[in-house]
Amino acid sequence: WHGVVCFGGRVVELLLNLNNVACMGSLNVTALATHVHELRYIDLSDNLFTGDLPSELYKMTQLQSIVLSGNRVTGALSEDIGALVNLRHLDLSANAMRGALPQALGNLRKLEVLYLGESGLENKNSFTGPIPESWKGLKSLKHFSLAGNENIGGGIPDWLLNNLDELQELTLSACGLSGVLPANIDQLKALVTMDLGGNNLSGDIPIDSLARLSHLKHLRL
Repeated sequence: WHGVVCFGGRVVELLLNLNNVACMGSLNVTALATHVHELRYIDLSDNLFTGDLPSELYKMTQLQSIVLSGNRVTGALSEDIGALVNLRHLDLSANAMRGALPQALGNLRKLEVLYLGESGLENKNSFTGPIPESWKGLKSLKHFSLAGNENIGGGIPDWLLNNLDELQELTLSACGLSGVLPANIDQLKALVTMDLGGNNLSGDIPIDSLARLSHLKHLRL
């Protein structure tokens, strides 16, 4: 079947992104959670799913990738997300979600990609800050975006600079951030892209620190 990938007779991937079918209605994963025990990758991006994320999704602890961007998903991101300890890729961008950023997301030590921002044609998320300090546990994180969540607020967290050694992309544009660009920004040694545009940052630009980011290719202030 189109979009269904099997290995060893078991379904391991469900890839129904922008498949000209436009799946719609509330997202129901009860059957998947109950019967499809080897499922590792779900990509249902750019469809017309509505409603909250189902609680059964957080019971699928074998999942490594969840991509639901470009839908009409609403509601909060539950603290139960912390149960998905094998997750490497989480993309909920360009939906209509809101509520506080969950502390428990910091449990996802294998997470490499975290996209909770960006604007779609019709919707954008509106998560509220601050960015939890528990997220310093995201030691494997390489790509991180909260772009467009205007109510994150606060400054650029010091723990972010001190703990996310693998980070290559930091996109916090239009997040309502204030304060200065920290002089120790050079601790993010792997950084390739940094976008902090559309905020309320002030003060001097730490040129010397930025110059030490030898991998940096894209800087937007």
